[in-house]
Amino acid sequence: MSRIKISVALVTMFSSILVPAANAAGLVVNTTSPVISSIPNVGNIWKGDIPTSISYPTDSYSEKLEFPITGALPISVLADRANGVDVDFAIWTDSGVKLGSQTIYSFSWNPVGPNTMVSMYLSRADNLYGTHTMLITTSYTTSTTGLLSRYLKDEQRVKISINKSVPLKAPDAPVIKGSLAGETAVIEFDSIEANPQVSKYQLTVSSLTSPQLSPTSALSFGPRTIIMEGLTPKFIVSKSEINSYFSSGYATQGSPYLLLRVEAVNAQGNSSLSNGIYFEPKNFGLSIFTITKKSNTSKTIACVKGQLTKKVTATNPKCPAGYKVKK
Repeated sequence: MSRIKISVALVTMFSSILVPAANAAGLVVNTTSPVISSIPNVGNIWKGDIPTSISYPTDSYSEKLEFPITGALPISVLADRANGVDVDFAIWTDSGVKLGSQTIYSFSWNPVGPNTMVSMYLSRADNLYGTHTMLITTSYTTSTTGLLSRYLKDEQRVKISINKSVPLKAPDAPVIKGSLAGETAVIEFDSIEANPQVSKYQLTVSSLTSPQLSPTSALSFGPRTIIMEGLTPKFIVSKSEINSYFSSGYATQGSPYLLLRVEAVNAQGNSSLSNGIYFEPKNFGLSIFTITKKSNTSKTIACVKGQLTKKVTATNPKCPAGYKVKK
């Protein structure tokens, strides 16, 4: 159905005001601005506090933005099936991407109360965060023949800022990549956004529990040992750090591979471990580790003194004074 369009340009006057958070667990409206849609010779059409700043949680794929508007005309005019009022709300990026929208049609106005809820879904995307424009178009139909309609239009633009809201929790796991530079390993990753902020990153190493196992499975490696800590998303691992790990006695004897992984830490706890990158000791100029842990195995000796015999059990047993080891 074709329509004849008569557009009336209006200037919107508004100031920013604070409003309480609507839902601390999801999307939060931080500030709004009062907007009035008005058309000359008709008067005010509707009014409402339009969001100008919202916070969108970084761990959510979809959130609903809701806010009420109030009709200034009688419901009999707003909701007239032939000559009613439609209001379209759409959030656009400067690059021309529509982030969300909803239209209040003439049949959508609340017939029992002053407020009608505007509700649009926003989805997480690379271009979601930033400052965008909410385009608000009000169409007031003045007459219609069924085939041809005349209406007046009020178009207003409101800037809206969509900010990141990082939930209070332990950090997400880093995703690391590794490279070799001589006898040095370089472990790099992107900084992790967390609430509270990451207090440190920890680089851990573990050794293959058996030379026969595959180094491509994290299950093939033994307990982890923290060998480096820092706040920058990069670790440079030299022969010195690996040699210290070898000398500590925690590495598996004869292990041909080492597994390096990173975890992020904040006041809420530790992240899951990152993906693992494995190296060979020879990458650091070292031979396969062959030093074993000191033995804690106890042994028993028999000590004699004349007709008396005593057994002494210890890791390094010695006979009491006056006794000799029985041969």
